[in-house]
Amino acid sequence: MEQGNVKTTRLIDQLAKVMSEETRLDEKMRETQAQLSCIKKKISDTLARRYLGEGNITVEEDLMKTEQTYERLMQALLDMKKNFEHQMRSLDEQIVVANVTHLREVFEEKKGQLADCLTGIDQKVLGCLAHVEEYKRIHSELHELSERLRGLGVDSLEIPDRFRSDDLVEVLNDRIQHLRFQGRL
Repeated sequence: MEQGNVKTTRLIDQLAKVMSEETRLDEKMRETQAQLSCIKKKISDTLARRYLGEGNITVEEDLMKTEQTYERLMQALLDMKKNFEHQMRSLDEQIVVANVTHLREVFEEKKGQLADCLTGIDQKVLGCLAHVEEYKRIHSELHELSERLRGLGVDSLEIPDRFRSDDLVEVLNDRIQHLRFQGRL
């Protein structure tokens, strides 16, 4: 069970790291997008002046190369972002699987504990049955001893009450009621 917690923690740490990297990547993308927008505006302004007849103005070759460089950088950043998103989905799925595995392990452990409780209850009930049988046997012996004493002219001795029934369930119910009456249950 601890192994599941460790694995989940490790996966969460990895997810946090990927999310941190994604945040940095988003910032880089915003910076690159701003630079790219600036370059495109310069190109657009240059082309607009050309079409408005301000003369034979050409777009600087360096400006075009810079735009292409930023476009490639932007595409690389977008590809990295897709990769991060894929990693995050993968880590999310692994976290879910680890949690499911952990919860199933805990479930099975608790289910086993519940079965142990029932086994303990069963053993106690069977133990009660043995005590009830012993009680009945001793009660019979006391009754015989009392009869012998009366046969010898001695006043009969008080014998505890016999169970009202031989049924274990009724005997247990009577004892439960007796304990409740005494305030012990």
